Amino acid sequence: MIRHIDPGLLKIYITTAKQIKPSLTDEAREKFSFSVECKCQESLNIWKDFKLTEQNAENENLSPLVAFTKDREQAYVALLLLVFMEILTK
Repeated sequence: MIRHIDPGLLKIYITTAKQIKPSLTDEAREKFSFSVECKCQESLNIWKDFKLTEQNAENENLSPLVAFTKDREQAYVALLLLVFMEILTK
């Protein structure tokens, strides 16, 4: 289960490409240990997007997580099965 994270532990950066890049402190990473890639697209290549997230997660020693949706649809999350099972057993 994900515990509450104090908003003060999250820093938000907006890149020149107008993307939002959150940065977590070490304390926040202990509570939310995921590297997140968010997609809002009508057409999605989940394998390509997950591979990119895996690379980013490896650099930060986090677990990869892809959140995705398309207009007027529910949002979904993709993560490794082992990580999902770990969450279930906590």
